[in-house]
Amino acid sequence: MDKLEIGNDLKESEIGLGRINFGTKLDTDTAHLMLSKYVELGGNFLDTAINYAALNS
Repeated sequence: MDKLEIGNDLKESEIGLGRINFGTKLDTDTAHLMLSKYVELGGNFLDTAINYAALNS
């Protein structure tokens, strides 16, 4: 996965993984599988915002 340089020696994957449904709509095993695959593909940017859940409930 391509990375963007965002500072001194800091590179972030161009595709972030939104984890809004982890622990709410996705069970633990599925969330772990998704995260493992994302990291395996080179991902390193997780959207950890907590305010979206209120908008989607």
